[in-house]
Amino acid sequence: MTSATWVNKSLKSCGSPLASGSFGTVYKAQHTVDKEYYAVKLIPLVKLAKSEEDFDKILREVRLLQKVGSSFVIKYNQCWIENNSTFSGDETSSDESSSYSSGQRDMKLSPFGPTLYIQMEYCADGTLRQWLDNCPSLESRKDSAMTIIDHIATGLRHISEMGIIHRDLKPENIFSKGRDTWKIGDFGLATSSWGERLTTHGDEGNAHISRSPSIAGTWSYMSPEMENGGNITNSSDVFSLGLVVLEILYIFEDSGSRRATFSSLRTVSSNQMVKELLPKINREVVTVLIGMLNYHASGRTWISEVQKKLNILCLADETWNGSSKLDIANAEKATYRKWFRLLNVNLPEIQSSISSFRRTV
Repeated sequence: MTSATWVNKSLKSCGSPLASGSFGTVYKAQHTVDKEYYAVKLIPLVKLAKSEEDFDKILREVRLLQKVGSSFVIKYNQCWIENNSTFSGDETSSDESSSYSSGQRDMKLSPFGPTLYIQMEYCADGTLRQWLDNCPSLESRKDSAMTIIDHIATGLRHISEMGIIHRDLKPENIFSKGRDTWKIGDFGLATSSWGERLTTHGDEGNAHISRSPSIAGTWSYMSPEMENGGNITNSSDVFSLGLVVLEILYIFEDSGSRRATFSSLRTVSSNQMVKELLPKINREVVTVLIGMLNYHASGRTWISEVQKKLNILCLADETWNGSSKLDIANAEKATYRKWFRLLNVNLPEIQSSISSFRRTV
C-alpha cells in the first residue's frame, strides 16, 4: 500500500481550507478509523525547497517539531510526502506518480512536484484573534485573560528550551481547545528558516540564527531586531509575546491604533508607555510586561523567568486592580517574620517556663 493510497483512504477532508498562506494550506480532516478530527497542512515543496539542501532542512525541522511535548503547543502527529498527488476525502486510491482529484474536494497545491503533508492536532474553538474580537471589553476578558497568557508563556518556554524560534507569534497563531486550553501553532516560519540553521546557544536554550535571516513574519508583532534584520534569538519571541499580552490587557480602538502603538514600542522605552496604557492593571503584571518589551534583546526578561512569574500571577485574585498573589505572599512572609521575632525575643522566658514545668513533674 503506497502512502498516497493510505492517506486517501484514512483521512477525509471536511470542506474548505481552515487557513492558507505562503507556507501552505491547512485543512480539517476526519480519520476514518478513530473518527477524530485533525488539521492537515499541505506544503508545496516545489515552492519552498529550491534545492536538496532546502528540502533536507525542512524535513529535519519537521522531525524536531514532532518531538514537542507541551500541552500548550499544537501536537504534530506525523508527516509524509506524496509525489504529484493530492489530499482528498474520496475513497479512490491513486499511485504516487499520478494526479488525483475529486471535484470540489480536490486539495492539490502543485502539479509540478511533491507535497509535504503534516497531520496535526485540531483545535475546534478558534484562535486568540477570534477570542479578542468576541471579548471587546476588559470586563469580558477578566475571567480568562491570565490563564491564556500563562498557557502561551508556558508553551513558548517549552519550544525555546528545545532550541526553536517561532518567529511569528501572534493571536492568529494561538489556538483554543476545549475553551480552557490555549496552544501555540503554525510553525511555518520556524520550520522553514529560509536557509538558516537553528542552533542552540547560551543559557535558557537560547537558540539563535548565526547570520541575519531574511525579514519574515508579521510586521506588527516583530521585535526591533526582527524589523531591522538583526540577529534573532528566543528573546525576539518574548517581545512578540509581550505585544500579545498587551493586546489582551488593553482595548485598542482599531487595528490602526494597535499597529501604531506596537510600532512605537519598537522605538522607545516601554516603561512609561506601558504604565500609561495599563493604569488599572496589577503592577506586578505591568512589571513583567515591561521586562518583555525591552528594546534591547539582551535586556529582556528570559522566557523561563517570564513563565514562572506569569504562572504565579495567573493565580491572583485580582489581575485588573488589586493585590496579586505575590503581594499576598509577601504579606504572609511579613507576618511570619513578625511572629518569629516575637518568638525569638521571648525564647528565654519560654525556655525557663519549660524547665520549671519539668522540675515540677
